[in-house]
Amino acid sequence: MTELYIDEPCVVSFCIFEIGWFLQRWQGRLRFLKREKYQDRKFVLFMNPHLHPFVNDFVAYTIDLPDWFKELKLETDCYESPPIGSPPGSLTPPDIYAKLIQSIRQFYNRDKAIEIWPPRGCNYIVENKEQVFSRYGTNESVTSDRPIICVFPRGRTRAADRNVPEFVWRELVDKLKETFFVVLGGTPGGSFLVDYKSEHVLNLIKYNEEDKTDKIIMFLSHAVCSISSQSGPTHISLLCGCPSHVIGHEMKRHAKDENRFNTPTSFRYVTDYRAIDADTIISDISLFIKRLLEIDSTLSHGRDTVYTTLRPALRSLIGKPELVGAEIGVFTGRNSESMLNSLDIKKLYLIDPYRDNVAGFTKEETIDTIKIEAHNRLDKYSDKTVWIQKKSEDAVSDIKEDLDFVYIDGNHRYEYVKKDIEFYAAKVKDGGLVAGHDFDTENDGN
Repeated sequence: MTELYIDEPCVVSFCIFEIGWFLQRWQGRLRFLKREKYQDRKFVLFMNPHLHPFVNDFVAYTIDLPDWFKELKLETDCYESPPIGSPPGSLTPPDIYAKLIQSIRQFYNRDKAIEIWPPRGCNYIVENKEQVFSRYGTNESVTSDRPIICVFPRGRTRAADRNVPEFVWRELVDKLKETFFVVLGGTPGGSFLVDYKSEHVLNLIKYNEEDKTDKIIMFLSHAVCSISSQSGPTHISLLCGCPSHVIGHEMKRHAKDENRFNTPTSFRYVTDYRAIDADTIISDISLFIKRLLEIDSTLSHGRDTVYTTLRPALRSLIGKPELVGAEIGVFTGRNSESMLNSLDIKKLYLIDPYRDNVAGFTKEETIDTIKIEAHNRLDKYSDKTVWIQKKSEDAVSDIKEDLDFVYIDGNHRYEYVKKDIEFYAAKVKDGGLVAGHDFDTENDGN
């Protein structure tokens, strides 16, 4: 009997595969099952405990894999954990797989447990099943006199032909640190620049404390962008909502199919990873950041500096006095803060229900974090803001005056955007502005 023994109804699973596969094709499925099918059972997940922040919203127990399993030093940057040097597509040897399950079962009462093992190998079955994804973030602030950029210099033994050369990563960081505060992330066994040290560079690659993942999430939450080459941290960056520059050969996969929150991405397609150079990456990043600033004036991601560039649709309001407006969909408050800093605002109605979105991607814990971040950012403007924590269709009756403008960035589905326009255009004065950010394009015929 182990020191920890779970003698209550539970759901048990494990992870012995690469982090990108886990983030995109397993943890979302488990989260869905917790929310929709097994609400009253505790979830138990056997995995690297460093990964707990990705599942702490629904997993009660994260238990490390057995020592004997780790001592085998299997290749974990795959669909499973085959022996090092195994050909592509190899599975964990059956005797090891069976022994792992036997070891896991010592921790709980099988009569009270539901065991849900991950699909074996390169299996896309979960793509056709419901998943729920959580956007990762932090309430912690980061103090930096420079914009932050996160770099993940993948350098793994397996599929080495997909590594950007180490000298390119080194030259890139040498150039970036002249302007940015650079955070290096990854694992010692799967990264280049493990021992890189310099002023304006924080190297977390060899950092091995239990809060490593929390630190990566924290810096991604405050970074202007990340740079990676189709690795696990690419998926972390996308799920953190950090604008992501990706070097690779699968653009549709990373920019669309597995970009669960429509995170801004810049993709440099390469047929040979050795054919990229630092100057090209710098050029790509410069253009990416410029375009991001044209779209979103608050690219600073939590830094004290707020860029003065307004979203394009709002620029026509510059110079107009004592504006009364409304924003539908405040989220973290970045666009609201930009308007309050850049326009002559007399009153701004801030409309957001702060509830799970219709796609079910955001957990309540994440919604609470987002709401707190918005209030931390906007409460200093309390003399000119009015919060309405309701759905937009219910909030319209709370606005008793005509508006100079309304900015729509709430529910992105066609029927909801249409409804917001219908409700709020009638509230806007003649000659006023009805504008918005973006919308869901997956509505045929609309």
